[in-house]
Parts: sequence; structure tokens; C-alpha cells
Amino acid sequence: MTEPMVDVSLEKPDRAKFSAEEAQTVLKVLTKLYNNGMVSHQDLAETGLDIHDISFALSILRSGGCELVVGDMGVHLVRLGFAFVPLMLEIMLSQEKIDISVRSFVETGSTNDECFAAAAQGFDRPLAVLANMQTRGRGRRGHRWEAKAGQSALVSLLLPARELPIETLSLAAGLAVAESITKMTHRTVELKWPNDVLIDNRKIAGILIETRPNVKNPALTDYVIGVGVNVMQTHKDFPRELAKQAISLGMINRGEWDISNVIMALLEDLHRRCNPLASGDEIVPLWRARCQMLGRHIRIAHAGSVLEGTVADIDPLEGLILRDQHGLNHACLASQTTILSP
Repeated sequence: MTEPMVDVSLEKPDRAKFSAEEAQTVLKVLTKLYNNGMVSHQDLAETGLDIHDISFALSILRSGGCELVVGDMGVHLVRLGFAFVPLMLEIMLSQEKIDISVRSFVETGSTNDECFAAAAQGFDRPLAVLANMQTRGRGRRGHRWEAKAGQSALVSLLLPARELPIETLSLAAGLAVAESITKMTHRTVELKWPNDVLIDNRKIAGILIETRPNVKNPALTDYVIGVGVNVMQTHKDFPRELAKQAISLGMINRGEWDISNVIMALLEDLHRRCNPLASGDEIVPLWRARCQMLGRHIRIAHAGSVLEGTVADIDPLEGLILRDQHGLNHACLASQTTILSP
């Protein structure tokens, strides 16, 4: 039996409207590409849509930024357009039985702010907010996180109405992101306290954890874990002052990266490490094993003073433990500390 061919050149089918449900049906078929690499024309035909419906659905996917290659053997989804990333994430999260809702913005000020806005409206479940571009992205101490549209994986995870030790959560989030990037790149990924993720001593990801009292129960706290991963940047895309300090997934492994796959990997590991939050006894040894700061001499600003010494330890409750020239240990919480050098 000859397999039906898909005419993707069909841009204006006879019908006036094409339902979102039919487009989603085709996209669900194309999710098989993440496991098989190719969807045959027979697989598309088995969705119950006719040839014209399938053709128009593929044109919708293309108009949403999807890169498709169609051949005699079937259809290959090379890259998912951002317009369809939330749907793909919901499908993959459902398949993995991970209870996280998804919201997305083509452009927003800050994904962290969008999480807090959802919590203020009473959203009481874990929520992932992603954006193709942020106009007011930020890091610790008010530093800006800058990236052109579509170059970075930008996602924030809301964990509402909890009581969590913030230092342990910070270490767990950093570990989760490092583990995700390790699996994606097969490279050694290190951690710099409190929130930087490094490859070859260059920053590939940053994490910002923020908290606010829960609206319904102020005794509890809403936690937001904001993550930015450099994905498609080249050397020329980074500001001159950061060009030697930053790196991206595309610079490590050349080729196209699918943002939905990157965000899915991040959410899987953040969910595993932070929801529920693993114990400090479990997290700290794994975090220490990736930390490139232990034993190094550094200079920090802490609680209004400048301190200098050797990093003696990282503690899940007390933060960075700095040993000064007199042998005295100083416990430095991330919220009160900025590393000045190296």
C-alpha cells in the first residue's frame, strides 16, 4: 500500500478556518520525533486528518517558527517554534508525570515577576513560566541578564506556599541546572557559589531565587527559581566585557538546539531536586563535588564589610564559610554577600 504524501506547499486550503485542536493533533504526532527522529506519512495519516488538513497544520507549525523537513520517508521536526514550546512542554511533562503547569510569553519583563503575579492571583500549584525574550531580566544584586530573542532558555519555576530553607534551595537549584547541562553536553560542569554554572570556567547559566509572602497565607512563602541558560549565542553576541567569561551550549556543541528540550531537561531536574526539596545532607556533598571555589582565596563584600580569605566550606544553612588570615571563620549568607574577586 502506498503511503499518502503530505503537500506542505498548500498554504490556502479550501476551508476558512482550521481548528487549534487539529493543529495540536499534528504536533502531538511530531513529538514522536523526540524519540524516533522521523514521523512517517502513515503516522500522520493515522491522526484521522485528511491530506489537506495535515498540509495546513504543517503550514501553521511553520508559521509559528517550526523548521520542518519533508521527504519521501516522512516529516522531520528540526526545530520547534517558540509559539508551540508550551504545548510541547505540557505533553512531555504529562508523559513524565510531572505536575507543573506552563505559561509562556513571547516577550515579558521578567519571568520571575510573572510567577509572582500568578501567585498573587491565587495560583497554588508549581508553575513554569518561560519567555522568548525578557526586557527586564535580572540576576543577583540587580545585575541585568541580557540576551537577544530566541538565544537563551529563560524559565522560572514557582513553588507556592512553602516553608523551605533558602540556602538549601539555592544549592539544590544550582545542582539541578548543572546536572541538566552535564547530560546535555557530556562536559564537566562546575558550580560557583551561590548561583553561577560554569563550563571551562566560563558562565553558561545563572540562577536567581526570590521569595515573597504567600497572599492567602502570609505565614508561608512563595519561592521562584529563575534560570537563564545561554543556548544559541556566539562570541559576538556577548558584550565585550563578558566575551571571555561566558559560553553557550551552541559554542560547546555546534548545531541547532531545541529550546523546548533544554527547558524540559531543566524542569525535570529542578522538579527532582526541589519539588519536594531534597535534604541538605543529600545536596551538599553533590554540590561540593562540583564547586570550583573550595580552597581558593577570594575577596567578598559581606554585610557592609569587605572580607578576604580562603573558602573553607559551603554550608546549607550558613552559606559560604570564609576563613580569614587569622584563622577565623565567617558564615556568609548569599543574600548578604557579593564575590568581588577572583
